[in-house]
Amino acid sequence: MTEELTDESGDESVESLINSFTSEEVASKRGCDKLVIKPGDSPTFLTMLQFHRAFCESAFNDNFEFMKRSDLYFGPNTHGQLARHMVERTYVIWKQMQDLIPDVDDQGNDIDGTGWMDPDNTNFAKYRKALEGVPDKSDHVADRAFFDKIPAKFFAIYENTLNDHVLTKWRSNELVWYGLGGNKYIAKELASWLLDYDVDLGGEIVDGEGQPIVAAAETQTYQFTDKMVNLGPQHNLGKGDIKVNLKKLMEYITMNADRKVVRNDPFVDKYWKHIKKLATSPDVVDLFAKKADGKCYVVSILLSYTMHIYIN
Repeated sequence: MTEELTDESGDESVESLINSFTSEEVASKRGCDKLVIKPGDSPTFLTMLQFHRAFCESAFNDNFEFMKRSDLYFGPNTHGQLARHMVERTYVIWKQMQDLIPDVDDQGNDIDGTGWMDPDNTNFAKYRKALEGVPDKSDHVADRAFFDKIPAKFFAIYENTLNDHVLTKWRSNELVWYGLGGNKYIAKELASWLLDYDVDLGGEIVDGEGQPIVAAAETQTYQFTDKMVNLGPQHNLGKGDIKVNLKKLMEYITMNADRKVVRNDPFVDKYWKHIKKLATSPDVVDLFAKKADGKCYVVSILLSYTMHIYIN
């Protein structure tokens, strides 16, 4: 492999593979001396690579890099120790996926110009251009009918895989409270969400005739703060800050959570007085900010709980 076909790390890059894809190589793979490609024609493999590259640039590369990062607070060699940020990251991953899926009409057909077909989605521009050179119908190569099915099938499998292995798990009763140690805005909203339930269900509520009244926390949707927030440097992978609507993020990560179960989680229950203070604070509090003495109180709490689990 020549130097031109490698990236800075010495590995063969997708860009290099695509640029090195020539008619001679295609001819060789097909067992013929020469392959004639007319102007505007799009080789099947090249078109597929354009789709793959566009998907990676839109929804895979950044998340892969995020998973490789160290926790910026705990420092070097903490690769993979990002549990406290994963709850909020699920929304980023989910939103990226949704932005690629086209809207559909009443008949269930994709609407042109939406999702990956949106002209503003520059990552898929080369793929959309390559589709123009795909034959409408062919008995020898993948035709337009084949490529028309590719995005929907691919995104369906991707969505199901994400839901099964990532999104559903991090939004479960067992893990959603990890967000209390993540982004300061999400932490405060989670604490307030739990406190709302705890206050509402703090004791048996009865009407004038002594009959139990169903608490509002069991029948009403909690109203999260509706504003744009910055998810912070942990999510910034060199492309600028990631800003999200806090209300939409919170509604997504708590969608399938049972507040009763989360409130009674051993960790939440053990440190409830601290969570309550976070919820009732007039300001957003960064739990990992160092105090004047250079110490961080929340780290002591988490380490204490971790040691308690291992010892017992």
